[in-house]
Amino acid sequence: MTRDRWLALLYATTALLHLLPIWRVQYIPTVDGPSHVYNAVVMRELAAGSPEMQRVFRIDARPSPNWMSHAMLRLALTVASPLVAEKLVLSIIVLLFLGGLWMLGRVYAFLAMPLVYSLLMQMGSYNFMLATALMMFAVALWWREAKPIALAILLIATYFAHPIPTAVALLFIGVASLALRRRILATFAALTPATLLLGWFALQPSAEQGVAWSWKGTVLWQPLTRMLLLLTFDLRQLTFGTVSASSSAC
Repeated sequence: MTRDRWLALLYATTALLHLLPIWRVQYIPTVDGPSHVYNAVVMRELAAGSPEMQRVFRIDARPSPNWMSHAMLRLALTVASPLVAEKLVLSIIVLLFLGGLWMLGRVYAFLAMPLVYSLLMQMGSYNFMLATALMMFAVALWWREAKPIALAILLIATYFAHPIPTAVALLFIGVASLALRRRILATFAALTPATLLLGWFALQPSAEQGVAWSWKGTVLWQPLTRMLLLLTFDLRQLTFGTVSASSSAC
């Protein structure tokens, strides 16, 4: 067996070991995770025609992002209980995240493995983590000069997971394509569908009341300027994290 295959096998084995924290506990300790499971249960009951649920909830059929993990949970509920369904979906997200790291960095992906169970994962930001994984696959596909249709579909899937990683992927691929002069027309054709969806979302009112939609609460710039610990015991830790993040960026 060649060295590359040994590394790939070692990485795959290590990736599977990352599932142990999910399956060795009864309840996954995240902040928003139970809310995602509840939303999926509501979707299941609405599909079943529950009159109690229909009096309170309705499905928003607009092509908005932030629903892919809910759709995955809804699908998992057809074969598993809510607790097991959440573990199945979270396992897929973890493996996709690690797979995206490998697609981008190969052996260097080992160094990024600690990022899997980040603060965002602990907060239960399943859609964001899923979109980040798909974003890495999209960048890797573009670099490998995959067919534009495949890249377009992957970017659309990223959009339906979360808008921020989608915007990052569109910006990076677009700028890199222009800078390197690589398949510019084909690349921008692939970027167009997700760009149009993202533009629609940015201009869409938040609800039928006509209230203007706001980026506040959706784009949180603070995580880009601070490195937050899972457990913060002193505000001085935030100052240290800000300095560390600034130093890393420079």
